[in-house]
Amino acid sequence: MIRLVIPSILLFSLPFAVYYVWLKLEQRRHPETTWAVTNLLWAAVVGAALSLGGFVFFVDPTGAPPDSIYVPPRYEDGVLVPGHFEPRHKAK
Repeated sequence: MIRLVIPSILLFSLPFAVYYVWLKLEQRRHPETTWAVTNLLWAAVVGAALSLGGFVFFVDPTGAPPDSIYVPPRYEDGVLVPGHFEPRHKAK
């Protein structure tokens, strides 16, 4: 779960960080420059889009259970056995 939350928070906050840096650089040239609500709204929209894109990019499409083990593809008796997931064996 934490693997989905942290990248989403970082992707959402990225436009705000970029806007903050741009604003500080702009204030060096024009000291009267201040925060604009419309720019913050656009940063929120872009941040939400980046977060949703991150969810789509980082999703696990295999449907394998979290405690399963990936077995890579291999040759057995001259036949290629494709990679697959196997359940983890519990120690007793």
